[in-house]
Amino acid sequence: MWPVDDKLLVAVAELFCQGLDPGNGTAAGATRSAQALHQAVWHVRDTLNYVRAPSLWAPYIGA
Repeated sequence: MWPVDDKLLVAVAELFCQGLDPGNGTAAGATRSAQALHQAVWHVRDTLNYVRAPSLWAPYIGA
């Protein structure tokens, strides 16, 4: 396990949860979960300008 930044963890978790809700009352499946995590990590990486700090966002990337 890699160490993670607590504040960044909260941001990723909030964005992930938002991404799980498609807004039409349907349950999130495996594909939707993967997309939500992908979008959350890339949002944090790009929007918060952490591109040059992979140690902050790389722990969320799945193999």
